[in-house]
Amino acid sequence: MIALVELEESLVAACQLWFAEFKAFTGRKDEEGKPLYGELNIYQGFLPLNTADESEEIPPNYYPHLVIRSKSGSFDDNVHSVEVVFELGAVDNAVDQSGYRDIRNMIQRLTTGLRTQTLVNGFPIDPKSVKWELIGDNELYPSWHGEVTATYKVKAPQSVLLTELAKAGPFNWVEEQLRQGA
Repeated sequence: MIALVELEESLVAACQLWFAEFKAFTGRKDEEGKPLYGELNIYQGFLPLNTADESEEIPPNYYPHLVIRSKSGSFDDNVHSVEVVFELGAVDNAVDQSGYRDIRNMIQRLTTGLRTQTLVNGFPIDPKSVKWELIGDNELYPSWHGEVTATYKVKAPQSVLLTELAKAGPFNWVEEQLRQGA
């Protein structure tokens, strides 16, 4: 499923452009206790392992984050519709409640990018398919999580045998294979 990997890689690159100037609270503070802000960490497929030592409450390079992965798909003739999920995470343990605002700003920036750039590296999106939701609300304090989904079209994978089978008809193809000793 090369197309799925290519789609995810293309979306990572697009998100890097859409979030190039974006800064959000990292969940960390400097020596003076001031909140530290950083770039959005964008990952394909999954969050990296937690490498924080036990003294760190929040792992480095964990917040803010965006994880892009293919979630599900369906086939219609030669078109493969792929639902992609964008999982967003922000942290909000600062007194200014920046994580609460950060997650909403991330959702807004992402949905704007998805709905305005309807073709990413040759992969078309259905702009009407873009949906978002907040996950967990207050139960996950001090973190905030959101999810955006969108449906892309990719060329459906096909096997040579299936193509040959369709041309010959199922019984003719099987009979021919039996005659050839396959």
